[in-house]
Amino acid sequence: MEENCGHGLIRWDILERHLSKGGLSLGNFKKRNQTLTSKWLWRFLREPKAL
Repeated sequence: MEENCGHGLIRWDILERHLSKGGLSLGNFKKRNQTLTSKWLWRFLREPKAL
């Protein structure tokens, strides 16, 4: 028997799926991560003392 320490597990495709299709409608995490990383990089290149 596998134990997951009380954490619920759910597939990423279900999290990203629209509500009308049975998902949680959280959007595409990979694209969101790339966007935020690019935004932070751009900001720190423009404002080196922003850290």
